[in-house]
Amino acid sequence: MRRIRFTRGGSNTLVGNFANGDLFSCSDALARHLVEEARCAKYVEPTTATPAPAPSAQARRRRAVSS
Repeated sequence: MRRIRFTRGGSNTLVGNFANGDLFSCSDALARHLVEEARCAKYVEPTTATPAPAPSAQARRRRAVSS
């Protein structure tokens, strides 16, 4: 499965209607067709989730005292 972002509006029998900026997850073959042949989309690179920073010891103490 690949994720793409459309760069133009249009429609496709498999996708339906799409507009500039829409995101779509599809098979590798369909993504390749829409990006390389139809030229109406670009690949979206997978983002790595960044974990939220752990609360500092001082913040944990404040929460414990205020409870």
